[in-house]
Amino acid sequence: LVYGRLNQLGKNTLKTDIIHFFDGCNLTLSDIRFDYNRSYNPLGA
Repeated sequence: LVYGRLNQLGKNTLKTDIIHFFDGCNLTLSDIRFDYNRSYNPLGA
């Protein structure tokens, strides 16, 4: 089990973009969580 954080994501980054970036790691959509600030800008995933 490994945890990581991706910073400086664009506003239009999708969970599927992250899954394709880590191709071969067997990630699912439920494995990825986004953190947002009050302006609904992503802080990290």
